[in-house]
Amino acid sequence: RMGSLGPRGVERSGGAMSQATTFWRLSGMSFLQMTSVATSTLRGALKEPMRSSALAREAVSYNRVVYQQGKASAKTPVTSLAASVAK
Repeated sequence: RMGSLGPRGVERSGGAMSQATTFWRLSGMSFLQMTSVATSTLRGALKEPMRSSALAREAVSYNRVVYQQGKASAKTPVTSLAASVAK
């Protein structure tokens, strides 16, 4: 007996198709690790100028805002997470 198919045509009853959809779980990776590897691989495969454009978008910055009596203070850039938590 065949299992029922889900919305994307993937078998729900634990057959080979459903195991293939979780290859990253079977390899011991988390979803975030898998997406990080996938994006790194994709960015590495790009040709210039798209590669430098994609690499520029991966930069991340954080700002810290302290609320006192319901009002926000000025934003301060975070350069170290440890220093930001200690304040």
